[in-house]
Amino acid sequence: SNEAALTELALTHHGSTDHEERVLALELAGWSGSQACLEASIQSLQDPVPAVRVAAASALGRLRDTSAVQALGNAIGDSFPEVRVEVVRALGVIDDEAVLGFLVAALQDSDAGVRTVASEVLTQWSSPAVAKRLAGVLAVPNLRDAATDLLRKIGPSSQELLIDVLLHGTDEVVPIVGGLLREVVGVARLAGRLGSTE
Repeated sequence: SNEAALTELALTHHGSTDHEERVLALELAGWSGSQACLEASIQSLQDPVPAVRVAAASALGRLRDTSAVQALGNAIGDSFPEVRVEVVRALGVIDDEAVLGFLVAALQDSDAGVRTVASEVLTQWSSPAVAKRLAGVLAVPNLRDAATDLLRKIGPSSQELLIDVLLHGTDEVVPIVGGLLREVVGVARLAGRLGSTE
């Protein structure tokens, strides 16, 4: 609960020669909320020990700072699947439209575990920034196919996200989203919600 103490402990030990100490330091960094700990966590994504890189990604997931998106996106290419899984989880809790591209890329990862987590994250993710970004992507003819494929992969749980996209979309995008809602959710299910008092 003492942010200053957490920050001091994290920064004192994040450069330790003992990798287990570095892991503990990053766990503390994730709870501190300070800019210095954010920077230390970003830097630790380059650590030679995979367990430390996992801890760094986890800390960044707790900090949820948009300035970590690019570093996390670069870590999508880490050679260890455990690191990539934690990176995807961290990206999934940051509300920034730049995250979408990295999460979509993770759907094509060579490791099944990473692909599963990426799919789960995208399915659970209803971010206003993502809805706005998808509305923009659907408006561009040469990007539309990739975006509609993604929304099909997410399946019925993309319903709320698609409705959010309608709010941000142009007249050109509305029929595309309508078609997707019909395809992945079904007219009957949507019509059934019209009677809801909520």
